[in-house]
Amino acid sequence: MGEQRGLDFEGNLGRLIQELERADKFTTQDIIDLPCNHHSDGLNWVTVYNTRISKSHHAGAGLFPTDIASFHQACLNRIQEFFGTGVCEIEAYSRCDNTKALKSALSQHNTIKEFIKSELAIESDCIPFKIPDNLELLLMIQTPATQLLVEKLAAKYGIKNIKTIGLGKLGTELSGANLTSDYKDRIREFKESPELKDALSTSVPGSKKLAFLEILPKADFWGKDAKKDPKPCFRPALAELDCVTKCFEPEKPKKDKTSESDSEAEPSEAEFSRRVENSLLRGLAMTGAYIYPEFRADKFPTDVACVGVYAISCGNKFFPVAVRIDRDGIMAKGYGSEWMDIYDFQIKMARKEIFNPIEFKNKSKMQNWVFNNLFEETKEATIYCFDAQNLRTKGLLFLQKQHWRQDSLAFHTDDCPTRFIPLSEYPHVRIAAILTPESLEVPIYRACDESGNLEGNTKGVFHSSAQDAECGYYYLSNQKPSNRTDPILQKSKFFSTTTKAGKLMKPNLSAQGYNPTGIMLTLTLQQEDVASDWASFIQCQRLYGLTHHFDAINYPAPLHLAEDLKDYLPIQEILKQ
Repeated sequence: MGEQRGLDFEGNLGRLIQELERADKFTTQDIIDLPCNHHSDGLNWVTVYNTRISKSHHAGAGLFPTDIASFHQACLNRIQEFFGTGVCEIEAYSRCDNTKALKSALSQHNTIKEFIKSELAIESDCIPFKIPDNLELLLMIQTPATQLLVEKLAAKYGIKNIKTIGLGKLGTELSGANLTSDYKDRIREFKESPELKDALSTSVPGSKKLAFLEILPKADFWGKDAKKDPKPCFRPALAELDCVTKCFEPEKPKKDKTSESDSEAEPSEAEFSRRVENSLLRGLAMTGAYIYPEFRADKFPTDVACVGVYAISCGNKFFPVAVRIDRDGIMAKGYGSEWMDIYDFQIKMARKEIFNPIEFKNKSKMQNWVFNNLFEETKEATIYCFDAQNLRTKGLLFLQKQHWRQDSLAFHTDDCPTRFIPLSEYPHVRIAAILTPESLEVPIYRACDESGNLEGNTKGVFHSSAQDAECGYYYLSNQKPSNRTDPILQKSKFFSTTTKAGKLMKPNLSAQGYNPTGIMLTLTLQQEDVASDWASFIQCQRLYGLTHHFDAINYPAPLHLAEDLKDYLPIQEILKQ
């Protein structure tokens, strides 16, 4: 059947069986003894990928979406033969997404996509996403040839205020002798630079400034000594000058085409242009440029805000942050601060004006901040997105699988270890908990369409076939249909077997290229909500919520931006790391 469909199921199954026969490679005791209740940390699911034990997927009523029946059954039989009946059965997931709403968002995103992928253009009056009106672009370059390219890109996105200076000695490598003094000296050099002072002296009060830096790649510094790389102090230095910062690498010098040793083709000018444009878009996101995908369903609120909550690790402490996206823009706040424009938040955080980390032993502060601050102040329909792996051990019991409920939240108090608060006490709040696989994990099973056939271009929301579409936990595919023409979703996931010195070598298994694993999502909602529509809304935020990502991101857009705030840690914290 695999050959008829053009899919190498049999070859992959053979590889799987060979790996399963290497019994000494598994920690068999961990797998066979109560495989779904072995861990005491609240993440009570275990699945096997090759020779790895994965904690990344919710295994309540099923593990993964399955392939066609023959491959699924052959794998399942072989796994159960090896491990016994202790392994949960694997069952298919059915599609349940709001196709109409997702197609509407896709149409909007395709408009942006075509605009971004078009040729470098003259200034446009109809940019299909929102960019701050008071934006200033500070271009700090090392190669004059790049200036014309960036100016064309700026005109394309309606950026009229551009100031160009050379990066000069500010971009040179550090001494490497003493990191603390090196960073302190470089930050002082930025603040005292005559060119920078002159360029910023004419800035309009209240403007948002993006410093766009052309700097050599890490290898040019790290190849000698990692301590000589100056880039870690760029953001703190420019934050002192009220700028957010994005770096890009210069175009690689063209090699002599007659050289026989040149085995790799150099990137074309078009590829370099796209790379610079993508870097500029990422920088614009730091200033508050955004899109808010339209989502309409019968019982879905008209205007919904989406908030991502993330804990940034700082040694033996963590700093909770939240990013909110709604129709009015992007706001951010941290533990101990109020909501403000994300641009202002990044600058204040880098200056340590907003930075109040929590010690791990004081996890109750995180719980109190989420319930008594974030939830209490919510006055309109809002869904809060959490990375369960990031926050499950930091005081939020409701992110642990055994405490999940569809309509209530687990809460810890000193007199009662666990009690459940009805979500109706916070009538405008919804909760999305996200479980994300590690990038090196290779899934055996993949998504099917409604008929049970392998779907090469998956984009939807799936629920366990043992439950109905309103069960509250879902599998969300990572892939957009317009980005892949090859029907083999798993292609290149398993490397072919190689030989060395006449011996058969074990291939290096790793996920590469398009990642079909997706995420697992659990929802806690208000009683009148349609769970499958809220799952589709989260998928919409993953697929279409950021201008500079044309592939799905693991997180919904605001959670993705919340995680990115770690780039604006104060210089004191950067030095500790």
